[in-house]
Amino acid sequence: MVKAEIRVLQVIVFEDLVKKTLPQDVWEHVVPCEFFKTGQSFTVDATSEMPEGFCSSAWFDLRDKLAACLRDEDPLTPLIVCCQDGLRPVTFRIERLED
Repeated sequence: MVKAEIRVLQVIVFEDLVKKTLPQDVWEHVVPCEFFKTGQSFTVDATSEMPEGFCSSAWFDLRDKLAACLRDEDPLTPLIVCCQDGLRPVTFRIERLED
């Protein structure tokens, strides 16, 4: 069965955007995503549910790209994608693993 690796490339906070868009009294409370650590990886296949400990919002953002990668429909693999959190995004690398 074909599998894919989801690797966390970067977990950041765009502090400049935080300061431009949020009230000053909340700045100190905006921290990097607590679900992921840089270098963390998950291996999934076409029948996999969301991996334990994975952010449900990020899973929703990645699942269509992941499915295309598993079906070998995306010529741009490995894929570099990020979750939709505009102030503290997590960047992932999705790579198809051949048997």
